[in-house]
Amino acid sequence: MNEHINNKTTLPYAAAIIKLLQGPVFRDEDKYWLMVRDNQVPLAGFFGEIGLTFIYNEQDGFAFIQQTMAMDDESEDRLPRLVRRYPLTYEQSLLCVMLREWMEEFDSTPEKGTRLIVSRKQIWERIDIFLKDTNNLSRVQKQFDTTINQLSKSIGILRIVKEDENDSDNSRFEVRRIIKAIISNEKLEDFMNKLMAHAERNGN
Repeated sequence: MNEHINNKTTLPYAAAIIKLLQGPVFRDEDKYWLMVRDNQVPLAGFFGEIGLTFIYNEQDGFAFIQQTMAMDDESEDRLPRLVRRYPLTYEQSLLCVMLREWMEEFDSTPEKGTRLIVSRKQIWERIDIFLKDTNNLSRVQKQFDTTINQLSKSIGILRIVKEDENDSDNSRFEVRRIIKAIISNEKLEDFMNKLMAHAERNGN
């Protein structure tokens, strides 16, 4: 016999929990950001009880949850993976590394401000030298646009701030600072080494 357990007690920050389980929360998401900001302690406690780490960065304006590497061991009492891992393609990895390195350069010149805003053309100029030579430039650029969309919508590393429908090269994006939390200096170096090795194997 099926039983339906009706729990009428809903946590006041339940919407923030669900939003964080879906992905990062950013400062410009006013409703959810305020809820996350005002409930940092209970959120950290809630996620901690189910084996997740709650990360909140007031200065850079983002919050997200991580699952520790210990969850991947082979012990019988290991927890199942809740935060899914998405294997990145070569193009996605390349763009992530390039943007992470770009953020390092930007932060080394604080007079430029706090937000790294870049155009589609600028991104292409930086990434073009790492892509395989091909006679079908339009196909490569289409894949490049797909990669940008994936980092914007699925991962949240890029946020479009101005879309130019007449000339896509002039479309502008903000590189979100969460990229520094997702890709540490150690990961950046490891990615760079792998990408350089991949480029050498493909004659780039």
